[in-house]
Amino acid sequence: MAKSKSPTAKPPKKNGQRKTKNRWWIAIVGAILLAVAIVAVTYIQFPCSLSDYCKNPDIARILTGHQGDVRYVIFSPDGKTLYSSARDNTIRVWDPYLGIQWRKLEGHTDWVYGLAISPNGKLLASGSKDKTIKIWNTQTGELLRTLTGHTDTVIDLAISPDGKTLASGGWDKTVKIWDLDSGNLINTLTGHTDIVPAVIFSSDGSRIVSGSNPEIKIWDTKTGQLQKTLKGHSNLVLSLALTPDGRKIASGSDDATIRIWDLNSGELLKTISEVNNVKSVAITRDGQRLVAGNTLPTVTVRNFNTGDLIKDFKWHDNIVWSVAISPDGKRAVSGSRDSKIIVWKLD
Repeated sequence: MAKSKSPTAKPPKKNGQRKTKNRWWIAIVGAILLAVAIVAVTYIQFPCSLSDYCKNPDIARILTGHQGDVRYVIFSPDGKTLYSSARDNTIRVWDPYLGIQWRKLEGHTDWVYGLAISPNGKLLASGSKDKTIKIWNTQTGELLRTLTGHTDTVIDLAISPDGKTLASGGWDKTVKIWDLDSGNLINTLTGHTDIVPAVIFSSDGSRIVSGSNPEIKIWDTKTGQLQKTLKGHSNLVLSLALTPDGRKIASGSDDATIRIWDLNSGELLKTISEVNNVKSVAITRDGQRLVAGNTLPTVTVRNFNTGDLIKDFKWHDNIVWSVAISPDGKRAVSGSRDSKIIVWKLD
């Protein structure tokens, strides 16, 4: 006679139930490990403790890795990548939002100063104290060519809006114009009596604007002829920025002022007094805000039209050499003598 089953006996667990429970445990453990990894990466990217970092709500990221002055910072045209140059002879490539360094470009034998990126984002130009300009493939990091011609440090660079022409300013008091594809020197512009730390193109590429001590010069790109000399600063002009409509330029100087000029007429439209020597200026794409780095060291954000101070960012320990603004206008980035790069929240 068969034995009857106990009414309290539990049916055996099915194999599918055990697999489902295992998957839940795997998911939970995976989530915990991911959270730990994110915290670890975040902590590594900040030289300060997390508690100190949280005390400054204006900071989105602090990027560390350079060994010496960060001389220049620039965004890619799509805003997804940040490039920086420094006294450690390197260029570094970052994700400014995650705070991750993707690549380090090495090849210069001395300090790297100015950077410029082509409008399509495929080429990066770098100028150095080693007197050369190097052209890099941004996708692979490959060094494509080295341009020689300057007899002293190459301080600043600019690429024309059509991506065909490169302009460079140097300690040798010249502006040089290059064919970006071939690397051939097209022209050398002389007339400055001091170093040339700032060069930009007009929005149509027909003119080159250069800053020196204490004047700004406007040149015809094709002929190399000097069109205008803008006078007003009383010390070295270290940075230039063009408004989105291409009608005005902002200049930052060691005379502790930012000046706004009409590009066509050369008229001085406005003088903005800063707290200290101005090392770098940048303008948001909507033309509404002006960002500047100085020796105090602070990063100031101003209303472009009125010059009124909106906010000032303080965290660097030394001179702010360079500032840049993301294409969407939500972030500003500063590079400093303290070797740090800080990503600031503009919105």
